[in-house]
Amino acid sequence: MAAFGVKNVDEKDEALQYQLGRYISSNEAFWRLLAFPIHERYPAVVHLGVHLENGQRVYFTEDNAQQKANVPTDTTLTAFFKL
Repeated sequence: MAAFGVKNVDEKDEALQYQLGRYISSNEAFWRLLAFPIHERYPAVVHLGVHLENGQRVYFTEDNAQQKANVPTDTTLTAFFKL
C-alpha cells in the first residue's frame, strides 16, 4: 500500500513531505493492525566492556575505598562470565 500525494507543498515543510511520500509495506501494515511491537526496546545483543583480568576501572572515594578494595563491583564482562 502506497500513500503518496501530489500537492503544491512548501519545499521547507519536511514533515508534510514525509507524510505524503511514505510507503507502508503489507508486512508492516499487518504488524501494525495486530498491534505487534515494531521496534524492540531491549536488544538481544549487549555490549560487554572488555578488559584484561583484574584490569577493570575502579573509582575510589574516601567513603567507599575499603569496600571497593575488598569486593570490587562486577562489570558487564565479569557478570557475563559468572552467569
